[in-house]
Amino acid sequence: MENSVAEMKNNSMQVRDISVITAEIKDINRQAQNLALIYAVEMGRRLEEAKSMLSHGEWGDWIKREFEFSQSSANNYMKLYKEFGASQISLFGASVNSQAFANLSYSKALQLLAIPKEEREEFAEAVNAEDLSVRQLKAAISERDEAIKKQKEAEAREKKLSDKLIEAEGKAIEANVKAAAVDDIRKELDKEISERAKAQENVKELQKKLRDAKKNPSIPKEKLDELRAETEAAVRKEAELNASKAIKEVEDRLKAAEIEAEAAKRAAEEADARLEAAKKQLRTASPEVTTFKTLFNTVQETVLKLKDIIKKVRLDDADTADRLDKALIMFGSSLVPPEESEK
Repeated sequence: MENSVAEMKNNSMQVRDISVITAEIKDINRQAQNLALIYAVEMGRRLEEAKSMLSHGEWGDWIKREFEFSQSSANNYMKLYKEFGASQISLFGASVNSQAFANLSYSKALQLLAIPKEEREEFAEAVNAEDLSVRQLKAAISERDEAIKKQKEAEAREKKLSDKLIEAEGKAIEANVKAAAVDDIRKELDKEISERAKAQENVKELQKKLRDAKKNPSIPKEKLDELRAETEAAVRKEAELNASKAIKEVEDRLKAAEIEAEAAKRAAEEADARLEAAKKQLRTASPEVTTFKTLFNTVQETVLKLKDIIKKVRLDDADTADRLDKALIMFGSSLVPPEESEK
């Protein structure tokens, strides 16, 4: 019996495992932080109520007079109430409006105000905000914002490229339409010229037939008169064609159409150039290219600084400066691809 009592005393005096104590402290700390958020929400609820009862000037003075926290802190409490506070107090006391936020600390809840309300709960669950430190949560929010920014920039570049493509296609179609119009007018002009040439040739042939007929006494007078009338009609038609402004009008239209077609062609070429520039910008805007440019610029700046250091060393120690110079040259040659160094 005495041995059992002694054993119990020894067990009660044994030091507990440090991991157990650590876990208990963390759990108590987490509960304290969670309570801090609930208290902050409830303070915000009552501050909202008080603010509605006071005028603008009275509100600031009231905060300074009655409380140790600032008006900025009061605004934060009210924001937390608006964004996280449940509409009614639960049967077990104050609560927040989502289980995703129920175990967050006051500081984490403030950080999450930077996330749009409709995305906040999903984000908190995705990054497991409850288990992150405030610093880690802030970093996660910054990464999210940076990713959204890059996404929007990429979408803007894609939109710009799409607009340039549509513009280039439209200008190309317009240029083709203008060129086709030029071809149609040229055909019309060729037809006018051809008809005039045919009329002249017809007159020449009829005049020759009439001369030959007059020399031939065997041709009856009726036939001769008929040939004479036909020749006179052909001459009148030729005269009408020669007097007509049709060719001049077509030539003027052709000239104007050629000017428009040339302008449309230049516009299409310029649109193509803008499209290629947009494509190039899109290619060079990729994360890998951007990172390469940043690192390359850093290397260049470093090399310039090293050269300045070598100049200063050379003032006191030329031999050491020569060795440093050779090392820098070897470093530079190692950056050049084999195919480039052979050129």
